[in-house]
Amino acid sequence: MNQTATDGSYGDIYQQYLQRHGAMPPPDSAARDKLDRLLNQTPWEAPVTSADQVNTAVVALVLAEAADDAYLRSLYLETALDALQVNEPLAAAHRCLMGVWLQEPGAAGQALATLAALANAGGSGDASDTGGALGLIYLPPTRPADLRGELLRQLLAGRAEEQALLLTVEALRRSPLAFYSPQGLRFLQLAVQHYPQVAALHRQLGLANLLSDRPEGLVNLHRARVLDPHDAKTYQALQLAYRTLTTVQAAHWQTQARQIAGDAPEWRWTQLPPDSPITYIPYDGVLLAVEASLRSIVTSVLLAQGTWFEAELALWRQQLQPGMVVIDVGANVGVYTFSAAVRVGREGRVLAVEPGAGCVQCLEETCRLNGLEWVTICAAAASDHTGTAQLAEHGASELNELVPSSQGGVTVPCITLDSLVEEQRLTRVDWLKIDAEGHELPVLRGGTALLQRFRPKILYENVAAGQGANVAVGQWLQQAGYQLYRYRPFVAELEPVTDLDQGPRSLNLVALPA
Repeated sequence: MNQTATDGSYGDIYQQYLQRHGAMPPPDSAARDKLDRLLNQTPWEAPVTSADQVNTAVVALVLAEAADDAYLRSLYLETALDALQVNEPLAAAHRCLMGVWLQEPGAAGQALATLAALANAGGSGDASDTGGALGLIYLPPTRPADLRGELLRQLLAGRAEEQALLLTVEALRRSPLAFYSPQGLRFLQLAVQHYPQVAALHRQLGLANLLSDRPEGLVNLHRARVLDPHDAKTYQALQLAYRTLTTVQAAHWQTQARQIAGDAPEWRWTQLPPDSPITYIPYDGVLLAVEASLRSIVTSVLLAQGTWFEAELALWRQQLQPGMVVIDVGANVGVYTFSAAVRVGREGRVLAVEPGAGCVQCLEETCRLNGLEWVTICAAAASDHTGTAQLAEHGASELNELVPSSQGGVTVPCITLDSLVEEQRLTRVDWLKIDAEGHELPVLRGGTALLQRFRPKILYENVAAGQGANVAVGQWLQQAGYQLYRYRPFVAELEPVTDLDQGPRSLNLVALPA
């Protein structure tokens, strides 16, 4: 939607935003009356109070999200951020939320400071000229996706000072890169405390606890089921959680799910044997086979959020076109592989390089389930030599890594990207994604001819688990004639990286031929 709002249409734009997300208050309700009065009384073209400015900023953010044109999106965003520079709790809360969404340095710390200030004020609203009245709320796309409507409904039900507090809590919930990190777990507990009736948050907290070996996560999963008794992901999470405790209870939850299952893809997992090593989760247009274990980060994240958490996936989806050839090194179970397969189509090719046997089984099953003949699974590790390598396997397969032979591990085949190009007779490579848990530099060295011949765009992991920024990889790519960028979500922009030593600001970096 490329739309320039005129006076009188701003209210319609906001109502359409609420309707898209199922958050519009019902007709003839007190909440609807309040909202209608606010939309009708706000002087959109000439805001008078700071509360008016916040409301115009909210509509500008709605327009920014809906804009297809990058320039128009940036213009609306700049307009909104300028309007939010007022001494108003709800403005401060929106600034925190957008800072987190735009991945600005220090955004989480600012949200903590704002939360402390709001709590210290005791919800008096004295610093605001709203008099405690309702204010408009903007929420960027949420993970899980079904949260946006629920949170909007709750946020619109309170007074302005309550809205500011809850919105700042939401900013904190979004601030960690991964919801299951120690910081993410703390902020998620805070969110559940403030939003106790939101089933998706209980499901997310339950899975975060279980990923951290805290069995109390089962309590949250059961609470999520009570709040939303027809949610397939919650039943699937319960079935997988109980598999590690008792097969009887695991079978019980699968049986319960079968009794209410429909034909939708999210219930397809109920048809698998109870002890199946894989399970199915809908993802990005395919039915994805994943490991049937909550120790798998991918399995837990997809059940908790419905999609993978890396912001660069939006760029990946935007850039890939029919007919392209993509190589995914460190494919795991295929979050990037099958997102690419859907977009390049039968005219293109996707090659998934993955050494882990369990992940390879999942990749092959996803290809079979979805008829993806143009995806080639390469059951090997990519490095700077051919032959064999040692793979250290972890409880979470996403953390598997190549190690020196002296450290032991599982022996796996090893290839170079250049040998893969020759073996597969590739005549083009458009995109190369590398997630090799610190082994990215040997992967690139093994693909020197590929880079010189095809000059693919590259998305690579900049911060591996427990490690700092991968400076050596960035330097190597710069010497190979590439320019490095960070991806900025929402505005969908690439920001040039000017200092590789400034710290691990981004999990992934993008390298484009200079």
